Amino acid sequence: MNTVSEEELDRQYRVLKQSIAMHSMLRDQYTRLAAVLDISLLAASVIFCATTFACEYISQRLGVPDQIVSDILGISSIIAFLAVLVGMVLNWKGKATLHGESAKTLTNALALFRETRIDDSWPTEKALVLSQTYWDASQSTVPIPDKRFTALKARYLRKVEVSKTASCCPGCPLFLIRILVFCRSICSLAKKQTKTDTK
Repeated sequence: MNTVSEEELDRQYRVLKQSIAMHSMLRDQYTRLAAVLDISLLAASVIFCATTFACEYISQRLGVPDQIVSDILGISSIIAFLAVLVGMVLNWKGKATLHGESAKTLTNALALFRETRIDDSWPTEKALVLSQTYWDASQSTVPIPDKRFTALKARYLRKVEVSKTASCCPGCPLFLIRILVFCRSICSLAKKQTKTDTK
């Protein structure tokens, strides 16, 4: 009968937490981009309508030549058209939805891991179920883009370190905690590089 080691379950547990954070970051980023695109489209549409139906009034009221108002009309129509094209091609809303669903799927799997965990260990009789839950959840989610993976992982790990440090020093300003984490990382890298050079 196949078994799953505790080390493998620990790895799967860590990967689940990391993947949830990464999908959440992508979901939030794509949601913001989609919102900016929608606002740009709305603003361009408002300008387009205003300059179309009130061209003479705006020109006279503001003392602006008709040609400038016409140019604004043309530019706003181009912006609106580009916003529609960008939305169709990049599909930020769709990507935000996919990563949001992925985060929920992985969160459900993580919940089972947490419910099953006893005193920082995994019950042997539940090992196969947990591992299968992990693989099912992983296969049901949209993949993290390869070009974004390293940056997202580094961002997640920084957040973990900042959170740990904040728990130890709750009265310390957040920006100082971030600076401290940054300095510790640099020092750790320098020490590892020194050890490598001396070998």
